[in-house]
Amino acid sequence: SYYFAHYANSAPFVTATYIQFVTDPSWNRVLYGNMDRWIRSYDNVNGPSAIAVDPDGRVFVGETGTQRVDVLRIVGEGSDASLQPQFVIDNIQSPTDIAHSDNGTPLDISDDFLYVADASQNKIFKYALGQSSATLAQTFEGFDSPTSIAVGKSNGSSNGIVYVIDQTGRRIRAFDDSGSQLV
Repeated sequence: SYYFAHYANSAPFVTATYIQFVTDPSWNRVLYGNMDRWIRSYDNVNGPSAIAVDPDGRVFVGETGTQRVDVLRIVGEGSDASLQPQFVIDNIQSPTDIAHSDNGTPLDISDDFLYVADASQNKIFKYALGQSSATLAQTFEGFDSPTSIAVGKSNGSSNGIVYVIDQTGRRIRAFDDSGSQLV
């Protein structure tokens, strides 16, 4: 989900945008909207398998059909909000899950990372995020079909702990991201 509040000096003093996202791989789409008022469909995806949203309004959609992650941006506010393509992260065979990390600084998007679990390659990819691109920062190996990934949070910011579920290994593993390796 995504939440944004805009504050103004005149009425209306506060306008809020709250959007929920759901992948629909059977129909090759992402559904999004405010469930009390409106719902839309973004249909330019092929086999959406994972989704993550950052506080800056970027939506990361893993696509198994095209072996990539689409990066979209939320534009507009309230019921006028829509998704627009920004860039693509290629060469991920099976993006089974995605996790966003603010790297401990939730108000500074310049140091954010994106973790992508790839079950086909038995790897976790870590990307440094820019405004219009992503750069592969690390590749972590030694997993057994990683199907789920999450980044721990403490007091509203990422705390450097990465949780990975290995389907074949039937385990949940917790790692500290030292920057160059998962310990």
